[in-house]
Amino acid sequence: MGPEQSPDLTAGVVVSITNRHRLILNRIEQLSSTIARGDQDPTVVVRLIEQLMRYISMQFEVEERLMHCYAYLYLPQHHAEHAEILQHVLDLQESGDTEVLENTLSVLSHQLEAHTQDTDIGMCLFLSTKSCVHTRSEYRV
Repeated sequence: MGPEQSPDLTAGVVVSITNRHRLILNRIEQLSSTIARGDQDPTVVVRLIEQLMRYISMQFEVEERLMHCYAYLYLPQHHAEHAEILQHVLDLQESGDTEVLENTLSVLSHQLEAHTQDTDIGMCLFLSTKSCVHTRSEYRV
């Protein structure tokens, strides 16, 4: 079995996806804390939201590329959930009201946790049965 078909590489990709979701949730928590303090420079909030959008977008792109590559049957549903989560981040970018930001972050956090614990578990179980032929660098976000 060559390195491109290594079970360790496949497991590494699945662990990487799981760890990245934890990082996204940590970024959401950081943003929530910054907003809750109320003493932040508005440019800090804008920068944190932009970073969150970039990070989530790149992570979802990696996941969808993997699902497409391995003909994952539930890609359309998974993509729809990604689109809904990204819409919440766009809502954050468009809002300047602290209460709206806090509510949207709460919804986003709960939705992402549910997505991770349900939809992504299925994807990770599916990917764990495949031999990854990609390099680890493709999964860096």
